[in-house]
Amino acid sequence: MEVGYSRRATPKKPTWYLLWNKEESAAQMKNIEQLYETPIPIFLARTSDDLPPEWLESWCMRQTVEWKKTGRAPRGVLYRCVALDRLEDVLNDGIDVKGGPVYATEYLEKAWEYGDQERQSGGMQKLLLLLSQESLERSYRIFDKDTPKDEIEGHKKKYPTQLTLDDGSIWLSRLPPAKAGSDYEREYCWFPIDAPYGGLVALVIVLSPDTDPKSIEVSLATRFGRARPTA
Repeated sequence: MEVGYSRRATPKKPTWYLLWNKEESAAQMKNIEQLYETPIPIFLARTSDDLPPEWLESWCMRQTVEWKKTGRAPRGVLYRCVALDRLEDVLNDGIDVKGGPVYATEYLEKAWEYGDQERQSGGMQKLLLLLSQESLERSYRIFDKDTPKDEIEGHKKKYPTQLTLDDGSIWLSRLPPAKAGSDYEREYCWFPIDAPYGGLVALVIVLSPDTDPKSIEVSLATRFGRARPTA
């Protein structure tokens, strides 16, 4: 019998605060703008904070509520931050790595720890990927210690690494033995299961306020044929 996955702690501020704080709502309008609607929504956000600003957390939560309503991300989103130089890979494949694994989290503050790409001028550059949980699956499965051996063997083609946990339960993983079974895998490790763009709900290009976005906008315009979404 397969057992469930763990859950992490709650965000630092309650959801109602981030969703309905009017001051933050006004701030987000000044700090984030939409560049494209299709093939995926692409946004440009301005911040130099070491931690994700509250207006961005608020914006992400508001968007997630809307995407749940419309079915774009019915189970919500996971966040992943990567370096800006992975932009072409993300635009090509909807993700920055091919074949996984993908490390992503339901909490923006954790994702924000990754992807920093400092220019010589010191300006922040990173990409924030908002991924639909519907398009991702865990890198592991956990089974009760009494699970029949033939049932375990039936899953090992996809999850070849087998570990026995302290309580006797069986951990099967798609990761190699050296990386399987860790707390990091338990919390953050996923594999994409959808076609390109299927799992990428939106892309946010994060730049410091003093960074000129012209080269990025030119690159996007060359690819998509226009520099702003059609009204």
